[in-house]
Amino acid sequence: MASSKSLPICWQNIWQKKKTEKGRQYACRLFFRKGNIMLKEPIRIGSKTIKNRLVLPPMAPMNTTNPDGTVSEFQFDHYPAYAKNGNGLVIIEASAVSEMHEPRTTIGLFDDRFLPGLSKLAALTKINDAVVLVQLINTGLSIMEEK
Repeated sequence: MASSKSLPICWQNIWQKKKTEKGRQYACRLFFRKGNIMLKEPIRIGSKTIKNRLVLPPMAPMNTTNPDGTVSEFQFDHYPAYAKNGNGLVIIEASAVSEMHEPRTTIGLFDDRFLPGLSKLAALTKINDAVVLVQLINTGLSIMEEK
C-alpha cells in the first residue's frame, strides 16, 4: 500500500482523512482512476516487461531473516503480499554475496543451500505477475576485523 508521501499534495488530504485501510485503498483507487499519472502503464526494462510502475524498494525489516541466512516465513508472507496488492516490481532486501558475520541477519546468496528458499520466495511473488529483483550487498570492510 502506498504512503501519503507518495501521493501529490492534493491527494494527501484525502489519504489523511481515510484512517482505515479500506478507506486508504479507496483513496488510491480514486487517485489511479483519474488518469493523472502513468503508474498503471507497463514499462519495459531490458528484456522484461513490468506490468505497471509501482515498485517496492528494497527494505530490510530488521532481524526477520532466519539466523542462518535462509529466507524466513515472514518473508514468504511479506514480499508476495506487495505483489498481490499490485506492485509490478518487487525488490528483495539487501542479500549478502559473501559470508561475513554481520550484526544483523541478512539473506544469504553465497551458497547453494539458500537456493530453495529464494526460489520459493521468487515463485510466490511472481504468482501475481510481479518482476522480482534482489538487492546485492557486500559489507566487506565495514565489518572486517582490523589487523
